[in-house]
Amino acid sequence: MNEKLLAYLGFARRMKKLFAGMALEKKLDEGKICLLLLFPSITDKSREKLTRRDEKVACRDVGEIDFARLGLKPCKALGVADEGLAKAIERILTEKEVDDER
Repeated sequence: MNEKLLAYLGFARRMKKLFAGMALEKKLDEGKICLLLLFPSITDKSREKLTRRDEKVACRDVGEIDFARLGLKPCKALGVADEGLAKAIERILTEKEVDDER
């Protein structure tokens, strides 16, 4: 699962559809983010701040990933602005949840 997730995040990054930090906040305000990925390091205050900006954005909690493999610095949240990639990433995360329950 982690390899697939990293691959899709890599596609999003190369397409310039992956956002973090201030760019993520700006894109959330513009309504351009389709999927918000929240990592374990996020605080409750930051979670609230990001999720209340746009109620229509799908939010998913994700385990730790290797940010270095994506060429990114560690962050608390990532936003995906491509609808197709967002759906594919959600499908991967749903499959992981099903596998974890078994």
